[in-house]
Amino acid sequence: AEIQPQLRGGDDLFVEPQHPNRDHFGGWHLGVFGHYTTTGHLLTQVFPNTPASRAGLEPGDRIITVNGFQVGDVLDRQYPIDFLIQRHASPSGFVRLLVQNRRTLRLHNLDVRLARGRIHF
Repeated sequence: AEIQPQLRGGDDLFVEPQHPNRDHFGGWHLGVFGHYTTTGHLLTQVFPNTPASRAGLEPGDRIITVNGFQVGDVLDRQYPIDFLIQRHASPSGFVRLLVQNRRTLRLHNLDVRLARGRIHF
């Protein structure tokens, strides 16, 4: 099955893996809070003791792709990080994120092992 992007619905903040009007896709989570932009998912909060914090992600970092698939608002469509994480995680929960570091503005690939379960914050 192909990813079906959602029509852009605004810049509401959300906690993955759940997103308004979407089912729970399988339980992988990263542990971030943020909003979509045309250049990815801008992190506004990274929760302690989550895969995101263990990987060194910080507020202000921007997740641009998940396993090479664009995150965010592209041509009036929204490619949600929650769906991409569920769709493209390996069976053991690994994803490769392309991240822009907020301090250096450099891009780097970051391999992250996600956690499974419902929202736990």
